[in-house]
Amino acid sequence: MAVLLTAIVFLGFGSTYGRQLVLGQDISGSGIVEADGVIHLHAAVFVGWMAFLLAQTVLVATGRTRVHMALGTYGGMALGIAVLVVGGLITYVQIQAAVAKGFATWAEWPIHLMATMISWFSLLAFAALLGLGYRARRRPPAHKRYMVFATIILVVAATSRMEYLLGPWSNTIGIGIMVSPLIAYDLYTERRVRPATLIGTGLVGVGLVIMYLT
Repeated sequence: MAVLLTAIVFLGFGSTYGRQLVLGQDISGSGIVEADGVIHLHAAVFVGWMAFLLAQTVLVATGRTRVHMALGTYGGMALGIAVLVVGGLITYVQIQAAVAKGFATWAEWPIHLMATMISWFSLLAFAALLGLGYRARRRPPAHKRYMVFATIILVVAATSRMEYLLGPWSNTIGIGIMVSPLIAYDLYTERRVRPATLIGTGLVGVGLVIMYLT
């Protein structure tokens, strides 16, 4: 799952941020905020979280559980807080860009709230799943599911940029690709879907509904 989610991040953001940064292409007409310091910070923190997930997975797979737990307790929580702070900052920058382009004024806050609802919900859901994962850190089956679903909540931002690959239903298809293996794994190994998987799937589902309603 860690490798799959990382691949989706690069496929999704490679079509937008990658085109700007690596290829130097002008995509200003696509409604995307131009790449600047805040965008680069957001990208660095996001990629840092994916690298952290991969590293934690490797540590457990190679039997270095104590290192995994120590890194997660301190580095993981610090990085998670950074994701929340930078995520809130980038959402503010998006609103600021909309005002600068004349789409709405600061006084029309309901418009901005509606337009950024999925971003705020994603941050709240990520915080909730991160907290549940930390609470379940001594219960590996629940802990790893919460952490994977916390990451899925973030990676949905990448699937929304994959219309070039998955078509107009890229979010629905992308979420299905990310969530269905977890449900299938539960059913195959335990003949039931674990509570952590149900909670994670529920939050991702609510996010998808908000995305299409707004």
